[in-house]
Amino acid sequence: CYPNPFSDQVVLETPHLIEQLWLFDNAGRLRWMKARPSIPLNLGFLEAGIYHLMVKTSDGRMGLQQIVKK
Repeated sequence: CYPNPFSDQVVLETPHLIEQLWLFDNAGRLRWMKARPSIPLNLGFLEAGIYHLMVKTSDGRMGLQQIVKK
């Protein structure tokens, strides 16, 4: 993911299609979920803080990335 920290948008790079995306706040609460999201992700609606982005790709892999909203 880049940029990290971000202000409004985050770019995800993966060779596979993103099937599902979940965004959790630092307390573990689900804040946003999207099937087949468009890239870049428009996350300007979030408050400043630390978030965890979980992604499921078309090949069945799961990934987790910590991102920081300025």
